Amino acid sequence: MLVGIGASQRGMIEAALTEGIVVVHYEGCDVRPVVCSVTGEYRPVSITAAQDSTWMQDESKLGATVPLSAVELAGEFSRDRLFRLDYVVVGQSRATVRDLERASLSGSQCADATHWVRAAMRGASTLLSQSATKFRAGFKAPWNIGAEAQHSSQGRQEKINGQIDQCSMTGEAHGAQCNALIQLDLVPLEEPPDRTGCAPAIPGGAETVEGELAASDTALPGGGFGDEWMVQAASGRPLRIALESDAVDAYLLVVSPSGRQFENDDLSSGCRNSVVEIGSAEGGTYVVTVTSYERDQPGAYRLGAVGGTIGRPRDGDAPENVPPPDPPTASHFGTIALRAGFTPDPHETSGTSGGMVQARGWSRACAGFVTSKADHLLDLQTDFEFLRLYARSSGDVTLVVRTPAGAFLCADDVSNENRNAAIEGAFSAGTYQVWIGSYAAGESGAYSLSLSELNRPE
Repeated sequence: MLVGIGASQRGMIEAALTEGIVVVHYEGCDVRPVVCSVTGEYRPVSITAAQDSTWMQDESKLGATVPLSAVELAGEFSRDRLFRLDYVVVGQSRATVRDLERASLSGSQCADATHWVRAAMRGASTLLSQSATKFRAGFKAPWNIGAEAQHSSQGRQEKINGQIDQCSMTGEAHGAQCNALIQLDLVPLEEPPDRTGCAPAIPGGAETVEGELAASDTALPGGGFGDEWMVQAASGRPLRIALESDAVDAYLLVVSPSGRQFENDDLSSGCRNSVVEIGSAEGGTYVVTVTSYERDQPGAYRLGAVGGTIGRPRDGDAPENVPPPDPPTASHFGTIALRAGFTPDPHETSGTSGGMVQARGWSRACAGFVTSKADHLLDLQTDFEFLRLYARSSGDVTLVVRTPAGAFLCADDVSNENRNAAIEGAFSAGTYQVWIGSYAAGESGAYSLSLSELNRPE
């Protein structure tokens, strides 16, 4: 918690958070930003406002909770005082990178860096001190003791950061003093991992191709470099698609002919290659997106397949001059917020399909016509081991889902006889954009969209 930090230090950290990933020198009671160049940024994360209190009755608890003030306040314990921290968290910004190695830093001051800021929390906090004798007798200072009682027998305010009474816990707008920087999630800088024990992801005998993620690639809509490949597979045979790279944290996204998605980040701990294995493949074309876990990370890679033939999409497959999708901030038919174990299952909603934008211009795996604005925003507040999206209509509809990383999942007909569309698989927490398209230009129609954790045929 940033309790006791000076105004100048706080100001420097606040400014640095707006410019990119922040690395700091953190030692004892000192935390200060270090001038270093790091690729990435901070993005707001939707959270529910929360309040809490923590009592500190000895120096070890004080040091663990408010380390920047521990040395200054530790002497109060000998004067029959103890401490309580009241705080409210109303907002969070999280880095777009997951790990940060010292070798990725550039700048003359980087040698002084010890940690990097993975997330920053905002709200308000108050550090109170109270007579230990009164505490043991059962007298406890009330929550968020007001300024008019700063030096009462109940307790006194030692450090104030924002104003807790301006933080709303009922969904109303927060006051201007409930936006203070109150906590940093500091992570020690990593040394380069030992990858000597990382077994090859691509087995001998696999068909392989080589590529490179670069700024000249077509950028993924959510940011980052991405290459798209096609893998032709035979029905009923095992399929293994593997991605290796010494330069990037490889990330592999695979979409089956029916729209089922598979994704993999790290093959194992300390091994950042990626593998997707399918025991019994669908016959047809799998769309493979090669990218990196960290945004805008360039580097060479090697893609391999066993049980399938790799090829590039034909240049003429995608239309030109297609407008990009709108940002994931608004939708035509509202936001769907779900947590694992939601009820009722399935969750049902509805809307009208169609538009003037050809979805194939976003990804060659997509079909149909949509609008730039998503039909729905899907706010997954937890990870899902399995989730199925199923779009029904009397017309011929398609389904397009854009992941938080900016990749596209697409589906057309469930079968030759069923013109509905479905996408299913594991989904990570985050905000997804969902479109229900009409297969033919100029068509539109009512649809229903169901979401279910139950792995059952429709």
